[in-house]
Amino acid sequence: SYRIRLPTDKELSMQVSAEVDALRAYEKELLRGYEGALGTLRGWLRGSAAHRLAGAKGLAALLGKAKDFNLNDALIGSLVPICNWTE
Repeated sequence: SYRIRLPTDKELSMQVSAEVDALRAYEKELLRGYEGALGTLRGWLRGSAAHRLAGAKGLAALLGKAKDFNLNDALIGSLVPICNWTE
């Protein structure tokens, strides 16, 4: 995994190849999907016992697989409060 850096306004105004443009679009959608998944898992932490367990396992799996990916701080921030759960 790697950290995605969104292009600056200056970089967006520059003409780029179709491949670079496609990569930018892909990375933007990847970040949007990651943010959505993170939000869903965090929401599950406030649900039923089964949802809380699924949310905790999902967040832990993301942390294990995407240590260097964007929103890592938010991911850790979601996991720290639940570390002492007895479920």
